[in-house]
Amino acid sequence: MTTSSITFLRPIQVAIIIIVTAFVSWSCRQPEGDTASTEQINNTKGDKHVKITGTHVYIVPPEGFSTTATGEAYVDFTTTARITVTQSERPFNRDSEHDDSPNVTDQHNVDVNHYKGFSKSIREKDFAKEILNFGNDHVTVTLTATIPGADSAIINKVRIAIRSVVLLDEKLPDPSDDAIYKVDVQDTPLKFARLINGMLIYTESGDMLSASRFNFIVASKYITDATPDKQKTIAEEYLRNELHYKDIRIKESKPVTIDGFSGYEFTAEGTQMDANTHDLMYLVMLFDNSNAYAIFGTATEDFESSETMFRQVAQTFHLKNGN
Repeated sequence: MTTSSITFLRPIQVAIIIIVTAFVSWSCRQPEGDTASTEQINNTKGDKHVKITGTHVYIVPPEGFSTTATGEAYVDFTTTARITVTQSERPFNRDSEHDDSPNVTDQHNVDVNHYKGFSKSIREKDFAKEILNFGNDHVTVTLTATIPGADSAIINKVRIAIRSVVLLDEKLPDPSDDAIYKVDVQDTPLKFARLINGMLIYTESGDMLSASRFNFIVASKYITDATPDKQKTIAEEYLRNELHYKDIRIKESKPVTIDGFSGYEFTAEGTQMDANTHDLMYLVMLFDNSNAYAIFGTATEDFESSETMFRQVAQTFHLKNGN
């Protein structure tokens, strides 16, 4: 498993804000050029292609770039240059991609296999961007490379990488399939809602924006010093300080072992800071060398049965093969 530091567990409300504010929609105009002036990209998936988490998109990463722990981007950790890839079900319209901004140094039509696309190069004072969009009425794929300092050698590497792209399926995959761990929520009221920064998020309705009596999240964190004598303290500090609750009263704590990982289980009650609700809080934190896994459930009612359900689901936690 990659041990790069990743975003740790956040409250669901914060996660929603991150998703909304991070979304970028390119809305511009350009008449479509003729075939002769259109860059042609024709690829087939090879042994060096790797799948981007949460998509059916494959690229050949540049030399020196490594995947993030969540598998959603490739990063050169020396320069912090980054390639991100998204696949969505919104329609793609090449005619709307033209950008008149003065920092756009090149833009032109592209055909990516049988999809219409558009390429754009952006140069700012402190960074450069290379963007490749393509799709049809049912899918849009966006590859964005950000290069701090606008290093020309790295720009050339990422341009080649994003042009190695292959889309194998227009339908979005089940996001939970791309998580590095799994829990079984069958025969419970919990429904999968979202995979965000490696976090598995479950709610009662499967909708993060709707009120839910039950919330359940599984996340991971890079830990530098989690010796057995410190694990209980780390878990308790996480419970008290990082979950957006106040007036927390711990009812029970005990050591647990799940999927071969040792850790601690906490049952508590507290007041949710945003909603001001008095909730059941259930936390299991498991430790594996330099990684910790947090399994966290909250309930607004039926505390006793909810605690039983959370414990039942937590016991099914396991890392997938190869992690």
